[in-house]
This record gives sequence, C-alpha cells and structure tokens, in this order.
Amino acid sequence: MKHVPLGQAKLPWDALIDDPVETIRADRESLGDTFVVESGDMRYLFVFSAEGVRAFYAIDEAFGSFNIPQLSASCDPLFAAWATMTDDYLAAFDRLHAGPLRSSVIDPLLDTWVAQIEAATIEAAEANSQALNVTTWETAVDQLRATVDSQRENRPR
Repeated sequence: MKHVPLGQAKLPWDALIDDPVETIRADRESLGDTFVVESGDMRYLFVFSAEGVRAFYAIDEAFGSFNIPQLSASCDPLFAAWATMTDDYLAAFDRLHAGPLRSSVIDPLLDTWVAQIEAATIEAAEANSQALNVTTWETAVDQLRATVDSQRENRPR
C-alpha cells in the first residue's frame, strides 16, 4: 500500500484553531493532493485530485475504502429483508411525492430560498473575486430545480 503523508492540521472539533481551512490548505500545499490528518483520536483522509478520488473508489469492495475486510451491505440479513419491501417503498415514495415534495409545496420554498440567497451571492461575488461566481450559482439552482422535477417524474420501479 502506498504511503500517505501525515499532515499537521487539527480539526476545529478537536482543537482551538483560528482557521481550519487554512491549516488544511497548508498541509495540501506541503504534502500534495492526498494526505492524512490525525485530530483527536481519529484519522481523516483528504483526497483532492480527480485521480486520487478515482483510485479511492476503485478499491475492491471486499476490502473497503480503508483496506479493511468487509462484506457488502446486501449480505446483511436486515438489508436483504429491506430489499424485498418494494411495495412498501413505492407506497412511501408516493406518499412523499403526493405530500411534502409536491410542486405546490417545494417550488415556493425553492423560490423563497433563492430570493434569500441570491442577494448575498451577488454581494459576495462583487466584493471578493474568490467568492462563488453568480453564474455558477444560478446554474446550480437550475440543476437543483431540474433534479427535483426529474425525481417527481421518475418513479422507481
């Protein structure tokens, strides 16, 4: 197994630090796109490169992401039983989409949230060149709306 360098960062729930993002950025700058941080009694793997993420998910499921022997969730009797409950799942799906996720409920909420966030997004983009680009934000809002619409239209089988 390839050696993964150990960073110096601590995470805010384990140590009092001024800027946790800066500590991670400093480790990334000195160690590269893949490193481990020990904070509290836990180890956290940071993977920033597309190649690293692909490699992370390419690990055989029998060993899991951290090379720990494991079985697929489908081998568990509880998960196996849940997998047979298709009718119950579809009924719950239909209730959810006929109730709290129907367009007359969700669309006005999305409109309200967009209105609340839009002004702050524009202000931040005008004040800071590193802030989220307004066009990128608008595209993400459009994608969210399209995903919600798609979920309404595509009932599982």
